[in-house]
Amino acid sequence: MRWVCRWHGLAVFVLALLSGARCRINSNTAEVILFKCCPHGEVLAENNECKPSGGAGSPWTPLVYSPARRAFLEHGTTPLHWRIVDSTKPKCKNGCDVISIRSHPQAPAFLLFDNGSLLMTEVSKILEPGSFCVDAGVALVCADDNCVVHESTAPQSPSDTVSKQVKARVKKCCGEGAVYSDAKSACVVLSSNNEDTMANFSLRLESQTIVLTTGFPACGTESAHDLVVAGKLDDPESEFKADGSLHLPAARITLRPGEFCVEHFLEHPGDKVSVFTCHGNLPSRNERRQRDWDLRFALYPIGLFLSVFFLAATLAAGCLLPSSHHMLHWKCQTGHVACLLVGDLLLAITQLADDRVSGGFCTTIGECYSPQKQYFLLDGMIY
Repeated sequence: MRWVCRWHGLAVFVLALLSGARCRINSNTAEVILFKCCPHGEVLAENNECKPSGGAGSPWTPLVYSPARRAFLEHGTTPLHWRIVDSTKPKCKNGCDVISIRSHPQAPAFLLFDNGSLLMTEVSKILEPGSFCVDAGVALVCADDNCVVHESTAPQSPSDTVSKQVKARVKKCCGEGAVYSDAKSACVVLSSNNEDTMANFSLRLESQTIVLTTGFPACGTESAHDLVVAGKLDDPESEFKADGSLHLPAARITLRPGEFCVEHFLEHPGDKVSVFTCHGNLPSRNERRQRDWDLRFALYPIGLFLSVFFLAATLAAGCLLPSSHHMLHWKCQTGHVACLLVGDLLLAITQLADDRVSGGFCTTIGECYSPQKQYFLLDGMIY
């Protein structure tokens, strides 16, 4: 089952408008120094290292919003009062490393105002110039809650008594006070007056090295523009790693931070927290088939169809002997063989169908699989 990612740009625009209104921008704004992470002509790669930009003349600047104009500036342009300082990264006051925030047009993770401040949409927080640098689709930021302090129990030197670890960021799909509605295929804000409802959908992480942010993963690769539920968050074997990645044993995949979000379903308050991810992050059918291949699963349908063949032959042979039709033994045998035949046939179809069927046919097979299969097999044993 899939859900289309409904991350509307309008929500980001309204948030920017409301937040930007407090910035009090005017036409006499003083010079603003904006840090560009990499030298001119280079961009920040996935490993946070600078590399030459692929397209000549392609804009590196993110979206810039002007509260005074109540509009976005043309992409690729910067305000006249900005002075760009190349190849400069911020120095965090708390001694922690910067965190990398990558944005996508379908799910903007940050936005610039024309006064040089930066809005982190995932946590609704504004940073002042000098505490971040930007490049093509990425920002390196310093935040107050950026790291957690660990005290060493057996320090080798005075400098080893305290260590700092950058906090990992995990997305809660709909943010605080909201859950996902399967019926509406959208997020729904919960009523804060109902404490029981809020408690049923609460999401708390025990780890001090993880902070919750807001947003869906950006599915922007080829045909994978929709979301799927890959598993549940609190399965006994599911656990977050130190960098915020999540391992799902049922799907046999590990999702990196930003590739998933976690959320409750409004229609199922008692269920565990679901993990949403892009369909393209899941293994393909061929990959799953090669990974899960087992000789037993190839032999099962062969054996079942052989059983169906001989059961049908037995049933046909009995029908060709009219002299025995009046005997109670023949009637019991016919019922026994017929039940086993139908039960084995449904088992063989289930083995062959695997996950290659969908829609109404899949539902029909599922309905026949459990009650009918059990009925025919158990009835055959009774006979």
